[in-house]
Amino acid sequence: MSDKENQQDDELGFQTCRKCGMVFANIEAFNRHLKCKHPDRSVKKRHQCKLCDYSTDEVGDLRDHMISHTGEKRFVCETCKKAFSRKGTLIIHERIHTGEKMYICDECGMKFSQSGSHKRHVRVVHEKRFDYVCPVCGIMFGIEAHLDRHMASHTGARDFQCEECGKRFSRAENLQKHKRTHNDEQTYKCDQCPSVYSQLSHLRVHINMKHHNFPYRCSVCEKGFTSTTELQKHVETHH
Repeated sequence: MSDKENQQDDELGFQTCRKCGMVFANIEAFNRHLKCKHPDRSVKKRHQCKLCDYSTDEVGDLRDHMISHTGEKRFVCETCKKAFSRKGTLIIHERIHTGEKMYICDECGMKFSQSGSHKRHVRVVHEKRFDYVCPVCGIMFGIEAHLDRHMASHTGARDFQCEECGKRFSRAENLQKHKRTHNDEQTYKCDQCPSVYSQLSHLRVHINMKHHNFPYRCSVCEKGFTSTTELQKHVETHH
């Protein structure tokens, strides 16, 4: 099926994915979504997976893909013991513990440990692009993961349960963060003071509150916010 067949425009110019129902504010975001979530596998390549319809011209890519079937995670972080299926992912993860931030924003000087985080920052904060649209209420997000979290507010689904206390969560990563509160792990270090936290989100709140590092700012009054959702709610007060 072609990209055009996967696409449905509405009167506002938004693109809706026919495969999963996600809505996008522009064609660039829609195409990124298709490439990541719904890759075209109708054209067979040299190396074919025996368990699904995935194929590739690179044998190394096929080896990486097979991990999605086996679930093997042989690369372990020495600091927090979290395991990963790829060495590259482990290297990126270790920057959380070392505080290494090698990607610097040319606009504001903000530093990032991952290239993807840097690109998202530029797209949302400086280019003011909110590409992902909630199909239920129309609120727009600059990051797809934020839209995913928001959708749980409509469905109310909490499929991930803590075995220790029974608390339920809408996302697996939130459950993993919660589990650290039971074993008192403290693995996220502030690079500006000695504070250490068991959850990355707590570290980010600490940085924003104590070191005044707000990634999202109102273009009208310059007030700072920790998320695009908070920023959008604030911007509405100016209208």
